[in-house]
Amino acid sequence: MILVYISLLIVLLYVVLIGSFLIGWSRMKVFKPNISTNLATFRITVIVAFKNEELHLQELINALKQQTFADFELILVNDHSTDASVSIVESCISDFKDITLLHATGFGKKNALKEAILQSKSELILTT
Repeated sequence: MILVYISLLIVLLYVVLIGSFLIGWSRMKVFKPNISTNLATFRITVIVAFKNEELHLQELINALKQQTFADFELILVNDHSTDASVSIVESCISDFKDITLLHATGFGKKNALKEAILQSKSELILTT
């Protein structure tokens, strides 16, 4: 019988907890971004970290060439590739107005992205 009371007490405490969450969420103000700024005036950086992507890198670069938003900085970060990825990027460097090829000093995608973000000159950064 005591287990029934303990179970009911736990359920009651759980209902009170969920109720307090619902009350708190209902009191939160809705976020409304300030869209008075024209996003086209911001400079954009596209960061791509790659490792052994020789089969897909050319397709990515071709897609980036076809973008209608032409004024963007492109940073490609080599995360210790052992295939021909770097040579593919080097052959396409002349196709872009503002492109940088970095060689990551640390290991892993997060580190490669961090290194590129530190090199970026833009207000908006897009990563893959």
